[in-house]
Amino acid sequence: MNPEPAPLRKRGRPPQGDENAVPRETILSAALAAFASLGYEGFSSRKLARALGVSHGLLNVRFGTKDQLWYACVDWGLGELADRLTAIPATGPIEERFRQAVIRTLLTIDELPGLLQVVNQEGPIGGHRLGYLTDTIIAERHSLLEALIAEGVAAGRFRPVPARLIFLMVAHGGGTLFAMKPLAQRLDLIRTGDRAEMEAHAAEIADLMLQAVRAS
Repeated sequence: MNPEPAPLRKRGRPPQGDENAVPRETILSAALAAFASLGYEGFSSRKLARALGVSHGLLNVRFGTKDQLWYACVDWGLGELADRLTAIPATGPIEERFRQAVIRTLLTIDELPGLLQVVNQEGPIGGHRLGYLTDTIIAERHSLLEALIAEGVAAGRFRPVPARLIFLMVAHGGGTLFAMKPLAQRLDLIRTGDRAEMEAHAAEIADLMLQAVRAS
């Protein structure tokens, strides 16, 4: 039997009129975590509503169908990632801006592991949800790494490496350390998994990725 999401509010329905006060980001964060842990087929909006302490009808009214809720929480997660990446300076040494893009991607995965976990759920299945993820996350028009690598190549600082491959190596290679901490701890790759330790790991991975793209 699939586990239910852990309660985020006190049990029992909120007072009448208070349900709509539940922040949208609270619902979407909980939904993303539930889709990540249970998979699309195992996800239950009724269980999510129970964990949030709201009525099932509220989720239907605010987000529509299960499919629409999936898109909404994925968009929210991608928006959180985009906010962090757009904070990278547009000028300065290309090597350091590339490092910062890698570091911020990994630290976002650390804060929102459900985003990568959802990709891992959909990757072996295929279909329209995976298509949306790849079009949104990896597509050329949405990839900051693509632009940074192109700039580095034009300046003679980087080799002409496939940016999408680099993205996969960052997110699904280095990102495993952040999205699957129990595995990483079993392998003695991380100890406490606290912020300082994960920032240090993100910097180490960024340095490795910089070596992978840097011109000889």
